Amino acid sequence: MNYPLPLFSIVTSWFIALCVFISIMIYFKRNIRITNQWWSGFALSVFLLFTGLFVTQLHTYTPTKELKLPHTYQVIATISKPPVEKDNSVMAIAYCNELKDSVVQNFNQKILIYFAKDEHSLSLKYGDQLVFKGLISAIKNPNNPQEFDYKKYMQRRNVGLQTYIDSESWKLLASDKGNWLLQIADDIRSALLQKLENEHIMPREKGVIAALTVGYNNDLDEETKRSFSSTGAMHILSVSGLHVGIIVLILKILLKPLYRIRAGKYISVAIQLFVLFMFAAVSGFCPSVNRAVLMFSVLAVGFVFGQRIDVYNLLGLAAFATLLIEPNHLTDVGFQLSYIAVASIVAIYKPIYTLWEAPNVVLDYIWSLVAVSIAAQIGTSPLGMYYFNQFPNWFLLTNIVAIPVSFVVMVVSVFYYTIASLPYISSITAIVLNFSTFCMNYSIALIESFPFSATQNIHLSMSQMWMVYGAIISAFFFIMKRKALYLYGLLLSVLVFIALITYKKYQSVNDSQMVIFNVSKGTAINFMDKKINVLIADSTTLAEPKRIRFAAQNYWIEKAKPVASVFDFSDSVSIEKFERKFSEDVLYQKVGDFAVLSYSGASVLMPLTKKPQKVFAPTPLQIDYLLLHSNTNASIENLLDAFRFKMVIADASNNYKHIEKWRDECLRFDIPFFDIKTQGAYIHTFTKDE
Repeated sequence: MNYPLPLFSIVTSWFIALCVFISIMIYFKRNIRITNQWWSGFALSVFLLFTGLFVTQLHTYTPTKELKLPHTYQVIATISKPPVEKDNSVMAIAYCNELKDSVVQNFNQKILIYFAKDEHSLSLKYGDQLVFKGLISAIKNPNNPQEFDYKKYMQRRNVGLQTYIDSESWKLLASDKGNWLLQIADDIRSALLQKLENEHIMPREKGVIAALTVGYNNDLDEETKRSFSSTGAMHILSVSGLHVGIIVLILKILLKPLYRIRAGKYISVAIQLFVLFMFAAVSGFCPSVNRAVLMFSVLAVGFVFGQRIDVYNLLGLAAFATLLIEPNHLTDVGFQLSYIAVASIVAIYKPIYTLWEAPNVVLDYIWSLVAVSIAAQIGTSPLGMYYFNQFPNWFLLTNIVAIPVSFVVMVVSVFYYTIASLPYISSITAIVLNFSTFCMNYSIALIESFPFSATQNIHLSMSQMWMVYGAIISAFFFIMKRKALYLYGLLLSVLVFIALITYKKYQSVNDSQMVIFNVSKGTAINFMDKKINVLIADSTTLAEPKRIRFAAQNYWIEKAKPVASVFDFSDSVSIEKFERKFSEDVLYQKVGDFAVLSYSGASVLMPLTKKPQKVFAPTPLQIDYLLLHSNTNASIENLLDAFRFKMVIADASNNYKHIEKWRDECLRFDIPFFDIKTQGAYIHTFTKDE
């Protein structure tokens, strides 16, 4: 494994910190008269700091310099995560055990593999070892403005390589080569998922049950994800502390008779810990489940031995233990939301709950749900808006309805998994399970259909998010402690937040940009200023709106123009509409088989056909950019008879053969060349002088 810092320095620093910590602890044990205990806290902090640095360095991904990339290798690899079925492929993450080119190398790195989808690739599972031959390349980003950084996301999971292999290029060598515990957990999950293949359970409901009970999200359709996301119910689909709490409640009810015997409470706690550990393993050891299981385990052990534990210390212990195993979880959205939600509930729930005393049990239950929902939402909203650009306005109604129904679904699911092999009882239970899940899905979809169910397209920068958290924390302490210092902190946070928004507004008003996006096998040009947001693209790109949203939506939201006017440059009717609406902003001119787009003094020339005819002009036209797309046969040498370019741009709709040909031509004629496929989106920001 490669390390960003010398391993000797890391180990030495950690060892010195450990020795200092132990020495100070021994010193204070022998010198009881010394009451200045801050030294022990300082020593512990230094020790934990260096431990964290040591573990983080061990888990930090660094590119392998020995490999020539991209290059074709023969690889022996073991699948390390359950494969995921995609639209046209099967995706899996695998450990490379051995890599062969001219010589055989031991190579311990993870690789992202896309298999051609067929019956053989669909049958792959965790622990399968296979040999394949494929073109290995580094994971790259499209580098569109504000787009999700997939490369960094994968590197934080220690995956930096990728390949695509067809059906003929791989062969299964062996099975069950993974970790034995994870192998058992994967087998249990597969068995439980197989039990959901029941004629009485509909596909949509099956996807929700699988996500709710074992954390399997592959069968969730886009409509269900959107409904749960926009109503603030995604925490129900993401296996978390809520599900662990439900399982604990079920276990406590089932194991209650054990308390009648002498060692009953020890046996009960042991069974609960074992079941929760297996549940965490089956659900993939996701951060939220790890946190809940660790916290409950410590609380349960403390209960057995009659010890009370501070909740904040317990939360910190769970976080530290999780990060000690996998420090990259710190950047995981699920980890952040899980711990912030619990910390917020612990701090804010009681003050909210005590504001009103419910007159009966039913109202008290509803009010407690409201208090928990508000407390969790206060803590997680800034992070949710930062990552997902939305706020669920009906989150209170969602939680009041969905949490009780999800409890019913969980209980019925556990019962169904237990008796699924019994013919008649399982059918009746499956019908009840399907109906209860349908009711939950229907209620979520109904809430989503309400007016203003969610505030969309919110842009919150990281600095703005920190100011919101600063305001929330200051307001909380001011209300609880009534000190002016916290009021000053609140006012300062609000003022800085307003200043950041004002500066952003000033920037967006004065910004005028042209962006040519990196869209795989497509062409997309975006013109944006304070008045317009126009996207001109080819029909292939516009046929899949999801591709445009992924490439451009975050950029549009960041610029406070989330909706673009979209036109197809290959469709004459669409271009006529474009000319009628935006002729004053973006000028469209047709020159032979070419189109010229002029915006803010800059011009873009692009061919409209696969084989454009040569243009004759008495005087060469001055063009800023030549945009080559769709593997056009246009020759730069021939075009120079009629045009002069400041730059030639080849977008991602071209293959590498054409791109290299144009690159050579530009080199010959001393014209700057920009390859969007390799370099990412091209952005031209216009100044006031242009």
